[in-house]
Amino acid sequence: MIIGETYSPEVIRDIIRSSYDEIKDDSDPEFCDFMPRMDGAKYYAGSANGELVGVAGYRYREDGTIYHPVVKPEHRGKYAAVFVSMTLAESEGTIYTEIADCYPKVIKFAEKFGFEVIGRSKSCFKGGEEYAVNTMRLIRWAL
Repeated sequence: MIIGETYSPEVIRDIIRSSYDEIKDDSDPEFCDFMPRMDGAKYYAGSANGELVGVAGYRYREDGTIYHPVVKPEHRGKYAAVFVSMTLAESEGTIYTEIADCYPKVIKFAEKFGFEVIGRSKSCFKGGEEYAVNTMRLIRWAL
């Protein structure tokens, strides 16, 4: 797998397209109107065998990085763990992620890497239902 920083909203959109309906909440725009936040953020894209596999977004906060990876559904089984391992290494300071309760498999996946829930805050709405959002911090590097 090859990982590299990307400054292209088009590359980010191409990777997110296949997962957008799955990951957006009710307040997010339709995909045709979606543009990734480029200010105050950094993105790394990963490819394998000439295909884009995933993108990881990083937003910085005072004490570290909020990390958000997205792996295309067709590549999750083979490349998700490798992609996350490689892109986590690009984070700076304490590493956080935010995952809503409506994604229990994603929460378990994050826990495998050593993330632990440190708080629950704002909520998101998915399919008209309200879900808490877990703030997770990388406590120990695993995998």
